[in-house]
Amino acid sequence: MTPGTESIRQGISQGRSWFSHHSCLFLLVALLLHLIVDALFSDVNSRALLGVLTTLILITSLYAVNYARRSLGLAIFLGLPFLASIWMQVFRESYTINLTRQVSTLLFLGFTGLILLSHVLNSKRVTQETLYGAASIYLLLGFTWGAAFVLLEKISPGSFQGLTHAELPSYLSRNLTYFSFVTLTTLGYGEIIPVSPLARSLAIVEAVSGVLYLAFLVARLVAMYMVHSMSKDER
Repeated sequence: MTPGTESIRQGISQGRSWFSHHSCLFLLVALLLHLIVDALFSDVNSRALLGVLTTLILITSLYAVNYARRSLGLAIFLGLPFLASIWMQVFRESYTINLTRQVSTLLFLGFTGLILLSHVLNSKRVTQETLYGAASIYLLLGFTWGAAFVLLEKISPGSFQGLTHAELPSYLSRNLTYFSFVTLTTLGYGEIIPVSPLARSLAIVEAVSGVLYLAFLVARLVAMYMVHSMSKDER
């Protein structure tokens, strides 16, 4: 084997290692891109672009959980209807397609978030990938709850007040994703208000889950850092 071939093989191996150790970073970037692009291109004609970005979220989500071989199969199974409904909605808006998308989004992103949460909590030490994973979970929480709110509004119209262009699926999803993140971070601007008992209950649960997640996450990361520091000092 020539030195040049060996160098190429080492470069490919190092590249694979870098990508495998930054999978949560790619997921975090995909989630942030979706939020930014959704804000910049808020017209209905941006469905195709948002479809591409949502597909990117699906791909990076699967890549982020590929270490859990047993769970990866179920994630792929949940991701297939998610992917299909994304592109069906790009070319055609309908109540059934939108309902399918929200259910599949809720299941897929919720399941992915749980796998990542288990990975972060079971990590032995704090790394950059651990922090990327923790941030990705927080954003996944916002998107998952947003899908739950859209599903509720579809099943029980009038559950929320203050929605603009609620008759359009893309605007409804945009409004309630915004409401989800405002609730998750407990900002509570007040433009969109849950009025039905179930909507209010879900909003309370999301707000509490957001606060508890940050509290438990910080406690866990500090504990992991202290344990790792103590083990280094003992050496």
